[in-house]
Amino acid sequence: MDLSLLLLKVMITIALLGFCSKLIQICDALILKPERIRSKLRKQGIRGPPPSFLLGNINDMKKKKKSTTSKIQPGEQALTHNCSSAVFPFFDLWRKQYGSTFMFSLGNMQILHTNHPDVVKEISICTSLDLGKPSYQHKERGPLLGHGILTSNGATWAHQRKILAPELYMEKVKDTMSLMVESSITLVNSWTNLIESEGGVADVHVDKYMRSFSGDAISRACFGSNYSKGEDIFSKLRELQEQMSKKVLFSGIPVLRHLPTKSKRETWRLEKEVHSLIMKVVKERKEGASQNDLLQMIIEGATNTDFGQDETDRFIVDNCKNIYLAGYETTAVSATWTLMLLASNPEWQQRVVKERKEGASQNDLLQMIIEGATNTDFGQDETDRFIVDNCKNIYLAGYETTAVSATWTLMLLASNPEWQQRVRTEVLEICADQMPDADMVRKMKTLTMVIHESLRLYPPVPVVSREAFRDMKFGDINVPKGVNVWTLMVSLHQDPDIWGPDANIFNPERFANGVSGACKLPYVYMPFGVGPRICAGQHFAMAELKILLALIVSNFSFSLSPKYRHSPALCLLIEPEHGVNLLIKKL
Repeated sequence: MDLSLLLLKVMITIALLGFCSKLIQICDALILKPERIRSKLRKQGIRGPPPSFLLGNINDMKKKKKSTTSKIQPGEQALTHNCSSAVFPFFDLWRKQYGSTFMFSLGNMQILHTNHPDVVKEISICTSLDLGKPSYQHKERGPLLGHGILTSNGATWAHQRKILAPELYMEKVKDTMSLMVESSITLVNSWTNLIESEGGVADVHVDKYMRSFSGDAISRACFGSNYSKGEDIFSKLRELQEQMSKKVLFSGIPVLRHLPTKSKRETWRLEKEVHSLIMKVVKERKEGASQNDLLQMIIEGATNTDFGQDETDRFIVDNCKNIYLAGYETTAVSATWTLMLLASNPEWQQRVVKERKEGASQNDLLQMIIEGATNTDFGQDETDRFIVDNCKNIYLAGYETTAVSATWTLMLLASNPEWQQRVRTEVLEICADQMPDADMVRKMKTLTMVIHESLRLYPPVPVVSREAFRDMKFGDINVPKGVNVWTLMVSLHQDPDIWGPDANIFNPERFANGVSGACKLPYVYMPFGVGPRICAGQHFAMAELKILLALIVSNFSFSLSPKYRHSPALCLLIEPEHGVNLLIKKL
């Protein structure tokens, strides 16, 4: 009995010690560690709004956002492009109270906000692997982004970048421009038919068309299929993005991450569906590359018989001789005649060359991802996750951001008819009656200026975020390990001290001499990021935007619909909350 009591006491003691240990860990994570970090920042004179227990400054942010009533109502013509104030009013308030560098909290996650240009420059070009993408991005947005190139760090990120970046260099992008043209023509034809059915003018909700275009373009160019094949993937990713954006302010509350709420269960369901759909595309690609050729069929045909070894060998050899003979002499003669005919008909020769380029072997981005996963020591689960995560990253980066950027640019051109006409005149002069190609796109200076200005006012990704994986120093600021450093790109893009008094006005002329001549500090213009983490697909995205917009302005004139309500909103990206409606006419 004494022994039993002793064992019971020992077990209770161990349980209490375990409970106390866990309690101390929780207390450290939620209270002590955040306070240690904030204390280190306070000693440097960095201030910020006082956080509440567990939520940090989340309630402050929600209250300020709710109290902001600067939305334009339907029918109003004046547009304000102060996107930062509309989407992040709490940051505007805190900058006025605490300066360009301040701290705040999302749950127990400590964030150092800085828009000081010198510090921003140092952080942006830092090549140390001790500064990387924040861990919360994978923890909170794992179902959407996984461990792909957008969220990974260190050797994993370097391996992914090495695989993906070469496929998105400008020379590679040039080879895909004809596919972008085809995707654009599909959109143009859809609008033409819609306008005819509406009697000459159509009120078009352009967002879905921009997503169809970008989805088709990224599918054709990078994944070897058309939009119809990837439509389910894009649809589910969009649902997943919308589902996850509902809780974006609660990123720093660890306990909420694991609760099986209705929202969480829906997120998990969508994640599984996206994984399954992407793996289906990958499986089809792998099966399409298998050795299912004629020799294999002959060998299998001989094996599945009652032949002896000699008969089997003779069956294989005889059939191979027959095929070699039939496929050698006749093909050689036919090829000779065909070359003569192509030589005497150069227009058909050119058509064949174009078709061959467009139907080239499957050496696209998907193939590179598959090979990159195969040439590792990964197990099967890791291989599948590597492929799926990077496909999700490419789909999201190449699909959603381009669609949103195109939508904002069309809104700006619709509300600035003089610039719409300038772009149209340039495109018609350069392209005449031809479809745009790489050389033509390179000459479209006015259109490039408009796109740069659109990306300045409405950068799809508004925040550049990094996490310090050890104590680091930038300028005069000592950044403690574990701190997330945020630069509000959308605010820097509209800072009057950098861009001048017209910073909140649409004025593409500021980019007449390129980005370097657009403002006092050109390095703060970073719609595609900057430094080692700069967007690998920026050339692809710019080519997409130029080709699509060139074909739209050369085929249609458009203005804002009375239905349009200007209200930029954060859905992981900065999007038009109610979409963009345009009144469109065929030229």
